[in-house]
Amino acid sequence: MGLPTESWAVTLSPGYVKTVEAAAIRVTRVQFAGPLMGAMRSVVKIRYEVDADENEDDWYASSSEEGMREVAIAALRPEGVHEVLVDVVLSGDSDDLELIVTGQNQVQLFGHYIDEESSIYEGESQSEVQDFVDAGGVNMTDAELFVLLAEAQAQAELPAPVDWTFLQSDAFAIDPALLSAPAVVAEPLPLPPPPARPPPPLRKMSALAFPPLPSLPTINPVTCPLDAFKLNTAELISNVLGVPLQKAFDGIESGRTGKMVKGDFTVAMPRFRLQGDVKALAQKVVDEFKPNGYMASAEVAGTFIHFNMNTQSLMRLVMEQINTLTYLAPPPTPSLTALSLADAEPKPSHLFKTGGYGSNTTGEGKNLIVEFSSPNIAKPFHAGHLRSTIIGAFLGNLYEANGWDVMRMNYLGDWGKQFGLLAVGFEKYGSEEELKADAITHLYQVYVKINADGTKVDAEGKPSETGVASDPTVHDRAREFFVKMEDGDKDAVALWKKFRDLSIVKYKDAYARLNIHFDIYSGESQVSHAGQTAAIEQLSTVGITEESKGALIVDLEKYKLGKTILRKQDGTYVYITRDIAGAAERWDKYKFDKMIYVVASQQDLHLAQFFKVLELMKYPWADRLTHVNFGMVLGMSTRKGTAVFLDQILNESRDVMHDQMRKNEAKYNAVDDPLETSDKLGITAVKIQDMAAKRVNNYKFEWARMTSFEGDTGPYLQYAHVRLCSVERKNAPGLVLPPPSERAATINTDLLVEPSARAIVQLLATYPDVVKAAFINLEPATIVTWCFRLTHAISSAWETLIVKDQPQDVAMARLWLYVATKDVLASAMKLLTLEPLQKM
Repeated sequence: MGLPTESWAVTLSPGYVKTVEAAAIRVTRVQFAGPLMGAMRSVVKIRYEVDADENEDDWYASSSEEGMREVAIAALRPEGVHEVLVDVVLSGDSDDLELIVTGQNQVQLFGHYIDEESSIYEGESQSEVQDFVDAGGVNMTDAELFVLLAEAQAQAELPAPVDWTFLQSDAFAIDPALLSAPAVVAEPLPLPPPPARPPPPLRKMSALAFPPLPSLPTINPVTCPLDAFKLNTAELISNVLGVPLQKAFDGIESGRTGKMVKGDFTVAMPRFRLQGDVKALAQKVVDEFKPNGYMASAEVAGTFIHFNMNTQSLMRLVMEQINTLTYLAPPPTPSLTALSLADAEPKPSHLFKTGGYGSNTTGEGKNLIVEFSSPNIAKPFHAGHLRSTIIGAFLGNLYEANGWDVMRMNYLGDWGKQFGLLAVGFEKYGSEEELKADAITHLYQVYVKINADGTKVDAEGKPSETGVASDPTVHDRAREFFVKMEDGDKDAVALWKKFRDLSIVKYKDAYARLNIHFDIYSGESQVSHAGQTAAIEQLSTVGITEESKGALIVDLEKYKLGKTILRKQDGTYVYITRDIAGAAERWDKYKFDKMIYVVASQQDLHLAQFFKVLELMKYPWADRLTHVNFGMVLGMSTRKGTAVFLDQILNESRDVMHDQMRKNEAKYNAVDDPLETSDKLGITAVKIQDMAAKRVNNYKFEWARMTSFEGDTGPYLQYAHVRLCSVERKNAPGLVLPPPSERAATINTDLLVEPSARAIVQLLATYPDVVKAAFINLEPATIVTWCFRLTHAISSAWETLIVKDQPQDVAMARLWLYVATKDVLASAMKLLTLEPLQKM
């Protein structure tokens, strides 16, 4: 009789063993202690046939469903057909085999395999092995497991019939005939001789029990392994001291490393503000502490308690979770916002992806608009725009990593008097031939020249308010042209559109080079005239506007925000008016939960005035707007023609990196595209130097800083990733990791006993919390700092965690650690909008 695939399916390995029959005799739901809270229990009858000529190796029966653990059965059998009864509990949430029950004694075996030092390999008899198990032994080898299975078959007792109605659903289409099948007692089978060699060491669980974990809102051990250990610790504190669980959890400090740190977790007792002797209360907590699968020790240090995690559990849970979320978890569902963007460009495959290790779902169901970059049309993309672009792209990734649905908007400076200046200048200095050859450079040159014509200068040619302009009519003609644009003049709009379209093409090239994308290219021109008029009318209705010398202003003096113009004397609207109308139109269209403006701190007053006006207009969504500011890159100005353009920065950085790469001819020749690689290195150098410090800080533009290879730099970060990638290449084909779905079952992480290995894994465990911390302070430097801490830990481990020419099981565990580290480092780099390199 066949099995429904939702319950249990059997595969046999190697191929000389074939299944004759596999039938579920009973299927029930059970609850049991441990980190996994639900499971499916199935008594499986397996009939199999063995070829007498090929029966020297072990075989196993395993589940075909993802998340279910293989059941190992040694198969040193004579020729013929045999039966085995296996009573197993399988988790629906993990791939851990947590419980096996066989025979009259109902022996419970928590865990899985032991290493070569375990008793089965020291020549004990089968009875001694059974005594070992009955006495509480927990980690079972293939041979030990077989002993129990085989001995149990002589006296097998199956569970009593149960009510199956709760299983009748689409998910469990149980055959009624199968459910009513009588309990079948298998024929006793002879015990096999002890294996001539131990099976490959598999990973094991801690020998200590995993108590059930309490739950807290927004705390999820499935996405943050450290939460499991902290929840277990918080529950102890809560139970002993009577502190609310959330307060106890918040009081646990983690993430510190170094020689002076005494524990993985530190709890400062005074923060709970409890009555009584704080030291005595701390001692009380430690006295009540008992080691378990999560926590290994606790000790008092004055008014502090230091806790240490169980190292074996830490290694296993962290590496398995990284593996699962990186390779085995289903891809996230496309956001509704992304699906609704008809004009959105496809997102390149090398950009940051949500749902991996470090991501969480705390913002699920919320949507964000992040407006950033926002260069001015017909002007070069210079380094002054760089910070908004880098920080804004990072914020978009960061919100997605925290479960938000994000729309990235580029609000172009594509309207205003500057287009009047450009039109007047193009008439005098413009060249259609040069425009076609290099539109951005030519338009910039025109802009600088015409602006100089209209600038008042003294006799020495220096700017002066009392001086004389070479062409005093420039600014008047520019204003006249802009009025034509506002009125929809066909020729004026056509020229404006030509400048806009050519600029956007150039900007897209720059963004692609920077590994950044946008969902929408908007701009001041996209804000409707009707929307701006409606905004002025509403402002007048609420009584916060006034006339001043023919212009319409809003007085915000009582809020210490000065006055701001809404409409000029000539009737044209200004930037803040378009901002107000644009925000209202975005709300009507997108109903955002939050909208972030990534704008330099020089515009702090403007943004404060803008937000205050919206508040005074009594828009209910006004408090959903946020200004994320940043310091300026000093030493450049487009108006004076002394800007250092982005292309210059990136090209210079690329060339420096290219020269460095060529110094090592062998490695240089191994790189597929050295110029492209050096370009990505240069971009990494530029971005990291920009994000390494707090975003509110100003910094002076310097070539030496941009291209430095010393210290914590972008090139060093890429080098660390490249070296991690090389570990797999250098050890293949002699040592190759199994597929991701098999790593947890076949690699023994308990062999990672070196302090350097624990230091790396402990840092990896903190990454989900680091992402949350960055979400709170909106600082890319939080992620950058963590990346460098990880690279330092990796650098310290190369001499102790050697892979090449090591015993197979040790080498495999270390290789998996390096691959897991590479995966998380790559994820963090992509969060920072970097493209991790494989070779350099």
